Amino acid sequence: MTAARASSRHPRKLQIHPSVDNYSTHTHPNVKARLTKHPRFYLCFSPTGSSLLNMVGRWFATLTEDALRRGVFRGVDDLVKAIDEHLRAHHDDPRPIV
Repeated sequence: MTAARASSRHPRKLQIHPSVDNYSTHTHPNVKARLTKHPRFYLCFSPTGSSLLNMVGRWFATLTEDALRRGVFRGVDDLVKAIDEHLRAHHDDPRPIV
């Protein structure tokens, strides 16, 4: 999410703490300079191999495999509908992500 998009949704007086992986791109000089210009953004790094991020990645992989891959979407509305249908089905029969 860019600083401009997040700023439009959150009051300026609040700090924003996105959780990110610890890849070197987040410590690149350009990123550091941007964060210095926007001090309300504070990156929270997760450890490499973090189980939470692994589960989130697995969930998005399942979404892609079950609802999106080989799908035909004539526009954003069709894509959103496919994702919503997948979420509904997932919530009707929830299972732990392994």
